[in-house]
Amino acid sequence: MNKATRSRRNSLLAETELASRLVEAGMPVYCSRLDENGNPHRPGWQNTRPSLAEVRKWKPGLALLAVTGHVYDVWDYDPRHDPDGSGLAEFGEFMEQANPAIYLRVRTRSGGWHFYTAALGKRKAKTRFKGVEYQGLGGGAFIPPTVRRSKEDPVKRGYEVIQDGLDEPLEVCDKLQTAIVESGSRNISELFDNVRKAPAGMRHDAFRDLVFRLQAFMPDDSVIQLAAPLYRELKWSVNNGTAENDVRGFLATGSRRPVLSEPGELDGIENALDNGRLLAGVRNGEWLSSQEFDPLVQAIPGILPAGVIVIAGKPFAGKGLLVLRFVLECARGGEVFGVECEERDSFYLALEDGDRRIQERCDDLLFGEEIPARFDYLTQVEPGHLIPTVAAWLLTHEDGIVVIDTLGKVMEKPQKGESPYDRDYRIMGMLTTLAKEYPGCTVVVNTHTRKAKAEDFVEMVSGTNAITGAADTVLVLDRKRGTAEGTLYITSRDLDEAEYALILKRPEGWRLDGGDTLGMAALEAERRNSRLDDRSQSVVGCVNKHPDGITPSEVATACGISLAQANVYLKRNTDSGYIKRLRRGVYGPLERIVLRTERSGNTRNLALFPLYPLFSLVAGLWEDGLTVISVILTVIFPLVK
Repeated sequence: MNKATRSRRNSLLAETELASRLVEAGMPVYCSRLDENGNPHRPGWQNTRPSLAEVRKWKPGLALLAVTGHVYDVWDYDPRHDPDGSGLAEFGEFMEQANPAIYLRVRTRSGGWHFYTAALGKRKAKTRFKGVEYQGLGGGAFIPPTVRRSKEDPVKRGYEVIQDGLDEPLEVCDKLQTAIVESGSRNISELFDNVRKAPAGMRHDAFRDLVFRLQAFMPDDSVIQLAAPLYRELKWSVNNGTAENDVRGFLATGSRRPVLSEPGELDGIENALDNGRLLAGVRNGEWLSSQEFDPLVQAIPGILPAGVIVIAGKPFAGKGLLVLRFVLECARGGEVFGVECEERDSFYLALEDGDRRIQERCDDLLFGEEIPARFDYLTQVEPGHLIPTVAAWLLTHEDGIVVIDTLGKVMEKPQKGESPYDRDYRIMGMLTTLAKEYPGCTVVVNTHTRKAKAEDFVEMVSGTNAITGAADTVLVLDRKRGTAEGTLYITSRDLDEAEYALILKRPEGWRLDGGDTLGMAALEAERRNSRLDDRSQSVVGCVNKHPDGITPSEVATACGISLAQANVYLKRNTDSGYIKRLRRGVYGPLERIVLRTERSGNTRNLALFPLYPLFSLVAGLWEDGLTVISVILTVIFPLVK
């Protein structure tokens, strides 16, 4: 390499020093040629990864752009869209109040500014400040030594670094903003109070969220200085170190952005292990035993606990009526399947229905009563906007219930290089994250079952295993086409598995079958189940049709079997708990006494087995007495006449 070539190369390296440092910090930079209007001409640049090879491609006439949303975001001020300067003045006041760490200031070719701050993980958007745009995920910013013209200005102009604070972040004050695209500001003391007021079981997650919010706007040392006193105040164990080290562990194990540092400073797993960062969040059994967690919140006790719930069923099986009843009863504090619901805000994403059909179904399900005021609904959601829509509603209805009907209407296509499983887990994972951010809320996802039958009802849910794997509860509604009988299967991380027999009565929707309580519906589902052979099902069904009792000879006649077979099956099913003996030689259906507790409002089924003999005796005497009276009247009345 001759001297001229070496000199030219050293010159290029010096000019691209900023780009190299950004790449070393983890920020993607890409090189591109410019079109006649000065815009980059390279598709797919948003998927660029940090690589010094991109920087080395640059030469005069090309452009270098930093991809925002990774490590840094850029607030782009363009004076051409703010002729009177009012937008810059308002933005300046805001920045003075929020005072986020500004790592880099770049003067743009139009006379504007690029302010580099920590990445917030939000997509690029316009702000409320005139002339200021937020360049986050999906955005980018030109960096030196780029020289370009624009459509309005044909003269080539460059970009200049005015203030470089990449290695020494600016000192910050105690006020911050979660995102510049949101209105208003929040004081740190308010965020600290939110942690203190959080339920005991949720306080640890609230503290972690506080640390991440602080980290988005200030250096880690400032976060540790502010958060460590609160950590000690909450009296958490500090894992063989100080509170400062534990907070530092939070930052290292779950950081939303890497800390800018000199190249190689944090390289290698050994360094992280030496600092104890990977195990900073470990807790022990003593800590766990000392915790007092709030009771599990349930939108519908025994059916819909808090969290993400998947409800699946065949098309036109009636699952839409089921979820609509769930959301309506929650909105008015009504009753579902004999269980009272606590009144709460409800949000129904009816993506397959219109206003007229929703009104008709609500009138049918409510028997003409007024539709609850706490029932919100939406019939359209833009593609790719499901998560922001749900998040926007939960922001003001933290303990509400959201029903997405159906998931297929808003399911995104897999991104480039993303498998269907990864896509499903990404969407369900974001819903799960939302549910965790708002403890007490319930997010119900309505979807379909696959055509193929499966022994495990969870495997009947359409889509990949990521849909059910990311859910907290799975419900499957199974109804054979042409019949009104259905079965609701439930499995959950928080509830016992259950099967309930339902009957579809249009237009009022689903009702319990076999009784008016979940316990009786569970027994009816068990009777329907294939665990009873055909003859047992026939015998049990015959007995259930005679609440006053039926004799073995009558069962034999009705079922077309011998008296000996009738006695065998009646005894077998009595011992198994499907029917009961009312008195000697008389069998009847099971009886349940339903008590409603005043404290919880929940329905409890209490089978008073010790009192059955007394009930049977009283019922027998009463029936025998009626028989005697009937005989006397039959004999005496003609004589009197």
